[in-house]
Amino acid sequence: MTTMPPSASRRRFVGVRLNPVIVREMRAQMRGARAFITLTGYLLVLGILTYGVYRLTIAGFTNSYGYSNAVQTAIIGKALFVVLAFLDLLLLCFVTPALTSGALSGEHERGTYDLLMATPLTPAAIFWGKFIPAMTYAFLLILASIPTFSIAYLFGGVTVRDMVQVILILSGTAIMFGALALWLSAALRRTARATIVAYILVALIIFGSLFVWGLLGLRMAIQGRLVDSPLGGVYTIPPYPLYLNPFSALGSAMLGTSTGDLYYGFPYSLFTGNSPFNLQYAAGMHRPLWQYTLSLYAILTLVFYLLALQNLKPIRRWHFTRHEIRQNLATVGAILGLVYVTFGTTWASTGMPGSGTISVTPLPVPIEVRPEMPVAPPIAPAVDTDAAVPALQGFVARKLFPEQEAAFCSFFMFSAIYAGSRAELEGAIYCQAFDLQADGTLQPGAGEQHSVSAVLTAENGVWTVAESNLDVTGLDTTGVDWSILEQDVLQQAIQYQESLKTPASSGED
Repeated sequence: MTTMPPSASRRRFVGVRLNPVIVREMRAQMRGARAFITLTGYLLVLGILTYGVYRLTIAGFTNSYGYSNAVQTAIIGKALFVVLAFLDLLLLCFVTPALTSGALSGEHERGTYDLLMATPLTPAAIFWGKFIPAMTYAFLLILASIPTFSIAYLFGGVTVRDMVQVILILSGTAIMFGALALWLSAALRRTARATIVAYILVALIIFGSLFVWGLLGLRMAIQGRLVDSPLGGVYTIPPYPLYLNPFSALGSAMLGTSTGDLYYGFPYSLFTGNSPFNLQYAAGMHRPLWQYTLSLYAILTLVFYLLALQNLKPIRRWHFTRHEIRQNLATVGAILGLVYVTFGTTWASTGMPGSGTISVTPLPVPIEVRPEMPVAPPIAPAVDTDAAVPALQGFVARKLFPEQEAAFCSFFMFSAIYAGSRAELEGAIYCQAFDLQADGTLQPGAGEQHSVSAVLTAENGVWTVAESNLDVTGLDTTGVDWSILEQDVLQQAIQYQESLKTPASSGED
């Protein structure tokens, strides 16, 4: 019976033979001082910026409210989360191309490329041998930044879903930019040249897409195609150029993460305000913009992989063996599958409206008029119609969160029909639950967004809900600015929290 030498057994992991290039590159990258210096500097910059944003946010909201409570803490957490996400993405855009732009060109410059080609390794094995260690290093930077995100999570106002979406966008951006720089390293064969071209292309992806988007909006404005929206503002410019922009993707992933006007800076303000750039009015989108971006980045990564394989060959480029033909067909099939799933279906969509057109159809109110009786002149309603909306908000809050100590809703009205003591309301509603702490403060909990239609009746001046339906088919909430509704709910919670303190103070007086 033959036994495997110890050196060979160490090159196997779970029965799979490890790529020797991966082993060498991982050792070279992680054993030097460069890894620790880069990681330490990366976290130091994030930590300093996190503290600065925290102090600015504390100062801003203390001046606004004069004291600190759990509701404001949630707003602080959201502000930290948004700013940290954009800073982390900005740092990755600068760091990732440098990790791979010299991976293959360095072999040419050191004179070891011919030795590498003389090994039995295939071009695919060499590509992954250089790509995986570099991406492992980039993922290490992403994972190391998660504790800074956890600070925002501890403040509240940020969900696990928000963190997962941000990490997916950061990872997808790093992978695509890394594949781009690695292909340039194989094609240009000079590290300085590949690095410069990589950063130029990254800048074009980020700023060029915004420039093309702005030109498209200017053209639409000249042609008079930016029509006023029924809910305020204007319909958005088609966001197709932004599919390439990682910052646009990150902004769209945090549309529901309100932080207040203080942090509605570029590029976040492009997706939340009443402007032609508001992606909440985006027409023709069947899923969030960040999902289009991640899918497009996956397609581009596969394309750069195919191009790099041909540039790795010293001779007979674009000549394929049977094995390479099978591999290339599988890669092209994956690309076509991604295109079909992303643009042809709504599979795995987390919920994005498919149209920017808002159609509101008022509910008909049946009024039976007998021909033998004269029609009475219209009489002003004897009930307070303004009280119907708070009644609906309170009803939906109890319906969604029956076991919570406190829950509040904010209603955005599409249409309202009043007939005597009867009201029919349609619109969008945002509700959030709060936990009452021992010290009398409210801790924000889960929040929900729905479309709603309801029929209310008034008796003795008190409105009650006779019928209600959530997530109504045909009610399009595309253009609703959920962040405004969320701010209104937080204000209700602050007022309720203050009302809990009022009886105690009045009793002492």
